[in-house]
Amino acid sequence: MQTDVLIIGSGAAGLSAAVKLAQLQPELHITVLAKSKLSNCNTAKAQGGIAAVMYTSHDTVASHVSDTMKTGGPLLNREVVEALAKKSPERITELRTWGARFDVEKNGLLALGLEGGHSAPRIVHHKDQTGKELLRTLYEKANTYPSIQLFENQFVLKLLVADDAQTRVCGAEVADAITGRTYTIWAKKTILASGGSGQVYASTTNPKAATGDGLALAARVGATISNMQYVQFHPTALYQPGENSTFLISEAVRGFGARLVNKQGERFLFATDARGELATRDIVSSAIFRELERSGEPCVYLDLRHLDAKKFSQDFPYIGKILAKYGHDIHADLIPIRPAAHYQCGGVDTDIHGQTTLKNLYALGECANNGLQGMNRLASNSLAEALVFAEYTAKHIIADLNETQLPVQLKKDGHIPTKSSRPISQLRFLLKRTMTRYAVITSAIADTEIALNELNLLEKRIALIKPDSLPLRELQNLSTVARLILTQKLQWQTLQAADADFCCLN
Repeated sequence: MQTDVLIIGSGAAGLSAAVKLAQLQPELHITVLAKSKLSNCNTAKAQGGIAAVMYTSHDTVASHVSDTMKTGGPLLNREVVEALAKKSPERITELRTWGARFDVEKNGLLALGLEGGHSAPRIVHHKDQTGKELLRTLYEKANTYPSIQLFENQFVLKLLVADDAQTRVCGAEVADAITGRTYTIWAKKTILASGGSGQVYASTTNPKAATGDGLALAARVGATISNMQYVQFHPTALYQPGENSTFLISEAVRGFGARLVNKQGERFLFATDARGELATRDIVSSAIFRELERSGEPCVYLDLRHLDAKKFSQDFPYIGKILAKYGHDIHADLIPIRPAAHYQCGGVDTDIHGQTTLKNLYALGECANNGLQGMNRLASNSLAEALVFAEYTAKHIIADLNETQLPVQLKKDGHIPTKSSRPISQLRFLLKRTMTRYAVITSAIADTEIALNELNLLEKRIALIKPDSLPLRELQNLSTVARLILTQKLQWQTLQAADADFCCLN
């Protein structure tokens, strides 16, 4: 199979890129692969909304830039941050012309929410299911272009590299996740839009498919990957003992006025930050972990009892429905919550156009490290990032596409088993336990070294598993991501310790 552009991932980043490419050059052949169902991605789980300065009467682009820079720290690329803040309003306007049903006030203006770390209400939303509405809009728009082909249940086994002097990516080997049939897709340009890696931890807001596949694929062909030690934990995930994929309670709920309390009913966050519940995710999550360590309790609580019940049900119908499903009365009960792995701030290094360190390979969205997230992502910047930089990437690809040649090679189709086995499930459990026990918020070098030693032993056991299978490949991807997180964390910890020693000596 041959295509002009292969897009690995069908969330907001992948679909946005496909649509932008088709808009710029309608005759282009664009292939989009989804690992499972199109709807089974982090975008579909996004509740809060999209950060965009829509009305300058109460907000400014400079303020959005400032809030992002403060949240992400010194690793941010200001050019990228400014591009996001300037361009996200244009993308919102465009989405509305495509039929996106964002919430509006009685006066017809967009209803804008407030979230932690933002200095003004600027969150464009569709109730508490903005991600699903965005996916619906993008999917329907993509289907208007015959040049875009979307395939579900396609597992990418490896990226293909041309056999010449350059490290030039030219497509991928793929397996049908239902039948196990393997085949080759040759592509002039390849975009990784494969999402994050929350499944490397025992508790995550990410879907089952978020196993860091794009990162592992890029790492194996030598792409540069950075800042993997910065994994954002969302502070308000519903506490569900024994559950791996936990239910996220949107940041917007705290912006609406919800309070965080301990078992004694104390609003403990103000001892850490004057913004209390509206502090950034890293600050709130760290404060919760410290409170749990101090108290010995398994969770803290979200207090919604003082809120306007009718207005809450109107603004957050899905959250209210799910909480009721799990037996929580938002008008009478404290809602048990604790942080869960949510967003991978690091990733495959790219420039503002999504170009990686390898020729013809691009990365977009959560799997990319383009300088927007830094050490900590500002709430609702992720969907905006997918929309804004998809256009940058599409324009860059179109400008360079005619110069790209495909290698002429023949590869036979094959077959790979699709079923899991008990050893794979056991090792996956042990990997998650190791990462959760030693690599969540600890800054101790000794803990990271323990985790790396345990990972070494796990990888030896993984190497002994036969035969090859898709679940085994997924486990290998998880272990690759875990190693990236741990080794980069240890490097960062060692540098921090050296700086501290230097300061003490001087």
